[in-house]
Amino acid sequence: MELIKEKQLLFRSLAGLIGVATLVLIYLVFSGALLGQDQYPTRTLSVSAEGKVVAKPDVALVSFSVVSEGKDTKVVSDENNTRMTKVTTFLKEQGIDEKDIKTTQYSLSPVYSQRALLSSASFVPTIASYSLTQTVQVKIRDFSKVSTITAQLVPMGVNQVQNVSFSIDDPETYRAQARVEALAKARAKAQVIADAADISLGDVVNVSETAQGYSDYRVMSEKAMSSGYGIAVPAVAPSLEAGSQDIVVQAQVTYEIK
Repeated sequence: MELIKEKQLLFRSLAGLIGVATLVLIYLVFSGALLGQDQYPTRTLSVSAEGKVVAKPDVALVSFSVVSEGKDTKVVSDENNTRMTKVTTFLKEQGIDEKDIKTTQYSLSPVYSQRALLSSASFVPTIASYSLTQTVQVKIRDFSKVSTITAQLVPMGVNQVQNVSFSIDDPETYRAQARVEALAKARAKAQVIADAADISLGDVVNVSETAQGYSDYRVMSEKAMSSGYGIAVPAVAPSLEAGSQDIVVQAQVTYEIK
């Protein structure tokens, strides 16, 4: 019986030792793996630089509305749609692709009037008529037609021209050029600092960028060409200039110091 107890105690001791050894082995394996992983170096150099590309707009964006008002919603809708169809047909005749004509608003809303109550000084709003606004944005890629088209919109039935702006249809192409310039400037800047500090640059450990947006260049303000609002329709086509736009990318680059 005594011998059996001793064997059991021995087995328990061996099992405990095996368990401890297993835990130690697991710790060593994972510690080694972690140590083998790539770590950011403790000595780094961070620089920033700017790349800029001056680009010419390649599309003109014209936003305009046809507004109709009346007591009968069907009559208002039919009148508005007839006028807008006439305008879009004109645009297509000018060579505007259908994909470049986009409806951005179609809104039918009541127009309220107020009548005084005989028993009090308060006012009660009542529906006097209905107003339908249909807004379209068109892209004009042939700049030689911009002035001609905008001058003809009001005579064709448009009574609000919100704005005419010039934009770049695919700015990412220019951002890529600005990005390359920014990274090249960052590398040159880092090298100047490294030479002055008598250090050697290693691998790039981090890169980030900030692309600055650009605003469409507006050349006409809201109701600059309107009819029915007490504003005269220009008799001569306006002279519109596309100008240029700056596309800027800021790059931040971190280098390892050897």
